Amino acid sequence: YLPRKFKIAFNAATEDRAATAVHDIGITVVKNAQGETGFRVLVGGGLGRTPMIGSVIREFLPWQHLLTYIEAILRVYNQYGRRDNKFKARIKILVKAVGAEEFARMVETEWADLK
Repeated sequence: YLPRKFKIAFNAATEDRAATAVHDIGITVVKNAQGETGFRVLVGGGLGRTPMIGSVIREFLPWQHLLTYIEAILRVYNQYGRRDNKFKARIKILVKAVGAEEFARMVETEWADLK
């Protein structure tokens, strides 16, 4: 089980109607320079006691890999997320503690095992 509740937002509109930056995972549909459809992935957003804006951990993820990439994020959160304090058990606290770049590296490593 995950350390705490977990919210995912998807956005395919030109404006961010889903407020993807303030969810645990924010997924936005994008096209790359070659015109391929994929997703920009943000992690670590949230409101409440400690509001934070999510960090982009992947600018372009091909659509075929979305589910395995989300699974990799969840595995990293499940493995390293705090369980000792419910107020610090959210993924935004983990991303802030290790840094967005390190969190992205951890997810990429986990994802390499899932592909």
